[in-house]
Amino acid sequence: YHLLIDVSLILAATAWMASTSNFWLQAFASPLIAVVMFRDFSLMHEAVHGLVSKNKGINDLMGNLMGCFCILPYKQWKDV
Repeated sequence: YHLLIDVSLILAATAWMASTSNFWLQAFASPLIAVVMFRDFSLMHEAVHGLVSKNKGINDLMGNLMGCFCILPYKQWKDV
């Protein structure tokens, strides 16, 4: 469910930016990207604490996946 929302936001921002050459209109797409990064960081953070699932493997999978979207390395974040 969360991945569907994130992919939709990324596609919407990309389509918005590609549909215009006006810098200021493109700049309005930035908040969509910020929302995706915040959502994914929050999920990655919860995975670090084992709160996404009772299954450690699912927590690690979600943490790694969400880390890709928010451009943070899950394993290193978890080690810290």
